[in-house]
Amino acid sequence: MNKETPEDLNSVSEQTKSLSAQLDGLLEFIESEILPVDTPPSERPMKAIIYLFKFEKIEVDTKNQTKIDSTNFTENIESPAFRAIYEAVSYWYQCRIGQSAVLSSASRLSGIIMINGVIFQLEMPNHPSEIAEEGETAWWIFEEGLVQGEDPTSWIVNGPDLSSLNETARETVKAEALYISSSMRYINFRNSTNADDSVRSLIGSTINYLQQAAIKMVSYDPSFIGGAWFDLQMANECALKAVIRVNTGKHPHSHDLKYLFEKSTISKEIFDISMLDDWPDFKNISDWRYGLGKSLGIQDTYIAYKKSLNLIVAAMEKVPLSIKPGFRVLLKYKPWSATNAAGKLRN
Repeated sequence: MNKETPEDLNSVSEQTKSLSAQLDGLLEFIESEILPVDTPPSERPMKAIIYLFKFEKIEVDTKNQTKIDSTNFTENIESPAFRAIYEAVSYWYQCRIGQSAVLSSASRLSGIIMINGVIFQLEMPNHPSEIAEEGETAWWIFEEGLVQGEDPTSWIVNGPDLSSLNETARETVKAEALYISSSMRYINFRNSTNADDSVRSLIGSTINYLQQAAIKMVSYDPSFIGGAWFDLQMANECALKAVIRVNTGKHPHSHDLKYLFEKSTISKEIFDISMLDDWPDFKNISDWRYGLGKSLGIQDTYIAYKKSLNLIVAAMEKVPLSIKPGFRVLLKYKPWSATNAAGKLRN
């Protein structure tokens, strides 16, 4: 196993390390020959285990002769034997590609906020959650906005000390953080709860483009700002085309936002179409994407980002829902893991 053990993994039990070493050859084979290269790092340990059992590379019997059935993991996923295997495989992957990659999850939305003329990243949860049993279970809440107890200013990454701002500036930041995070949550809720695959795909692209624009803007790299404009253009297009597809079952292949807006039947009382009067021509935006010409600056791009949120939220109001806001799912933290969310060993 040509991997170095991270210093903070030295506390792992010798049993886990030993089992991990015994599985090394099998896991190397699964990694190189079976697992698709686009498998997310956080999903690799469990998928590798599934393959180990599927191809009968390992077999487990406990003292009472109860075998782990590879065709029915749900019956055995909380057993001590399965947890021991998961810990060993997870340890193997953490040594191979790093703890943060294995333990991370794509459960957050990225936005941006401007404070005193500087852009900062906003990292917010996809959905609000509520702890049911400390370290073990939590309610995952499907909600289209923020819920009581959530503070969007706490999601500002490496931002300034807000207590150092005067009251007016503080309230401005709070309102801006609330607007941006609520908008992202509202859009994401439509992506989670619309039953039509093609519409959901367009909404998913909308969210992706919005997040890509945010990442590029917060970098302050001049070569990325033109790309951010293209991402905002595409986010708006996808949102409008999603609404048109809801109404007609298809969408036009056009980059003209005003034309798409007219086709979408969004009420002009909800979104003032004149806000797009100064939107750059698509040809210019396309050129900026490739570093041709000079794009508008960071201040104008941030204004365009907020306009885009406004337009996209207006579009999402026309998207029907398959479930209502407030739907809750009780989730157990990795029942196959030997430790709970608080890092405590399970019985």
